[in-house]
Amino acid sequence: MLVFSRIGKVAAASVATTLFNFFEIDFLLFTGVAGAVHPELNIGHIMIGSKLYQHDIDAGPLFPKFHIPLTGRDHFVAHEEFLKCAESCINDFIKELEHHLESAIIAEFFAEPPKLLRGTIATGAPFIML
Repeated sequence: MLVFSRIGKVAAASVATTLFNFFEIDFLLFTGVAGAVHPELNIGHIMIGSKLYQHDIDAGPLFPKFHIPLTGRDHFVAHEEFLKCAESCINDFIKELEHHLESAIIAEFFAEPPKLLRGTIATGAPFIML
């Protein structure tokens, strides 16, 4: 099943809740489009989040900044088996893309060929302009 959640974490959470409650899904893979602050990331790269922080949460003075109330944590860690599965699928996709597109076309639309990176993702409601 493929769905579009609209923009923002509230919309994504609403669609995820609907999927789990009414369609009895077992697994949810969320993808999105984002900017980057890491110098190795470039247009067309694909980042898999091994950790996720919510950069704009601040439930102070009751909790420290970045603490997600009632969870006992300040970040989420992805399951290694899901990360490996995603990496395998993405590497296959990149190989297929390179097989079907000439290097001149890739160079025109991407600053460099797409590649897969694994790292920390920060999410939040505001759009950040650097």
